[in-house]
Formats: sequence, C-alpha cells, structure tokens
Amino acid sequence: MPSPGAHAAPPRRRRLRAPSLVAAGLCLLAVLGWQAVHVLFDRSPGPEGAAGGGVAAAGTPRTLTETTVLIGDDGSLHTMETLTLPPGTSRLNLSVPDRAGAAAGMVPRVSSLVFRGADVTGAPRRLAHGARATVGLPAGTRRVVLEYDVTGAVQRSGPAHPERALVLVTPLVVHQTREAPSRVHVPSVKVLNVGCLRASGELVGCGTRTEPGWTVESSGGVEGVQDVVAQVDLATP
Repeated sequence: MPSPGAHAAPPRRRRLRAPSLVAAGLCLLAVLGWQAVHVLFDRSPGPEGAAGGGVAAAGTPRTLTETTVLIGDDGSLHTMETLTLPPGTSRLNLSVPDRAGAAAGMVPRVSSLVFRGADVTGAPRRLAHGARATVGLPAGTRRVVLEYDVTGAVQRSGPAHPERALVLVTPLVVHQTREAPSRVHVPSVKVLNVGCLRASGELVGCGTRTEPGWTVESSGGVEGVQDVVAQVDLATP
C-alpha cells in the first residue's frame, strides 16, 4: 500500500462478503456489491504516484507489474505479464499458492510458460498448484515479460446460473514484484465485474470498466498485496 507521504489516502472501500460459489443468488449479490464500491474505488489514485513505484529518475524504469489476461470460453486464461524490476534483481521466485475466500476451491495450473526480454536460467514450462520455482536472471536485467496459460482457476456457480463463474485472474505469484504497483487488464466482454481478494480472504470491490473489459490498479505496498477475481459469463458446459 502507498506510504503515508506518497499521496492522499484512497477513499474508504466498503467491505464485502466473499460469494458462495455454489449459490447463484449470493453470486448475484456479489455483482451488486462490487458495482456499488466502484463509485468510490475509481477515484483512488493509480500507481503513478505510489510508494515504492513513484516517479523514478529520468531514464530509469519504475517498478511496475503490467498484466493483460485473456479469458477463454471455458474460463482458461492466457496471460502476458511485464515486470519492471528494481536494480540488482538476480532471480525471480515463482509460485502458485493456495488462496482463501472466494478462490479457496480453485486449483490453478500454469503451462506453456515462456520468458522474453532476458536470457533466464532454470525456467520451468509448467507449474502445478502449490508448486514453486526459482528463475535466474542475467546481471542488469530490469524488464522481463512472462507469457503463460492457466487452467483450473475457475469456479462455477450453481445450477440456476450455470454460465456464471468466478475466475482467479492472477494465479501466478512473482515474489520480487508482489508488493510493487500493478495494473491488470482483463479485456473481455465475458467479464461482468471484478473484485480484489486479500490474503485474508476478504473480497473488496475494485477496478474500472475499460471497454470491452476491466482494469484494476494497485499502488502496491504490503497492505496492497491482492489477487484479482473476475465474475464472468462462460459457455455452458
């Protein structure tokens, strides 16, 4: 979360209950709750003025994670993630950890993982749910692009609304940038709404509608560590 001097405190967010993914009614209530919070959250500052990711010296890239996530008809993901790293970063610690709250029942699996922009060492092609890996970086690396696919990061609603589901948009964790300012784009007409999931399992409204999808920005910091969950309409199985 931003440092006290970085910018004014963001508007207070309303806390929401994590929706039960086996009850379509509660899933619909989550939609209404998230929409109510957006009016407040959309006024909060973006990562440009954030602590730990504020304006850097001329010619020096900011520490920022920029992610674009494409959602398939079955809830599978294709992700392109650009990491701008602090000086001296020599490795990336990757993991696909368990989540609490609305994402507790999800079992995400990462595949077809590739790294662009740096000649990395020890890079895995796959990461199962719960797996960890360490990737070595050449000296002086400041920017790396990860591209990968994800399955198992979806939880469908009950039989009353079989098309309705929640998708964990950010299943892969890069620990070196976990507390950095971030911007997550979900450019899909399938997305009805988005929420941010804290490590505690608390689900809060977040994001801005950016047709044809949504964008979520975080100013970073320890308290700002969060995952993005999208509420979507998918093809009926």
